[in-house]
Amino acid sequence: YYEHDRTSTEGALTTTERLVTYLKPRFAGARQEKALLLSLDSRSRVRGAYWLREGTSSKVSFEIKDVVAAALKGGTDSVVLCHNHPNGMAMPSREDLQATENIVRALGLVKIQLRDHLILTETEYFSMREAEAGGSRGQEIETILANTVKPHLYEKYKKLAGRSEEHTFQ
Repeated sequence: YYEHDRTSTEGALTTTERLVTYLKPRFAGARQEKALLLSLDSRSRVRGAYWLREGTSSKVSFEIKDVVAAALKGGTDSVVLCHNHPNGMAMPSREDLQATENIVRALGLVKIQLRDHLILTETEYFSMREAEAGGSRGQEIETILANTVKPHLYEKYKKLAGRSEEHTFQ
């Protein structure tokens, strides 16, 4: 029993689709943007879920220190950030991309990896990790991001995507 429990990946959120399936019910019917941080163990199982803030119908604001505090409270070395777009469009805004960059940098200082930043709507999602990796929608997303984000921010975001898994910054 112990060996099975110690090595089990049952309930593991190992794919973006599994993460979305786990997260969507938590945002169902929300009329305001909300942000949630999941702490995941080394086998991608949820160890904690922390609501960061609830905002308006068009934005949610929170301090980066609150993200770091929730990540440390989770006691794991990787987290997933998720927020919703009640307007039905899962594409990230410039602010979403800039916030993600800042969060990756801040978490890197305490050796915690932001595994993904997901944006959910009732019918679709956007994964920043898939966009970085050029996932199934990668080329389309690349084009949209390149055309909607300030060029210098987009280039900085692409450089961050190419860094090591530890996301350490100097």
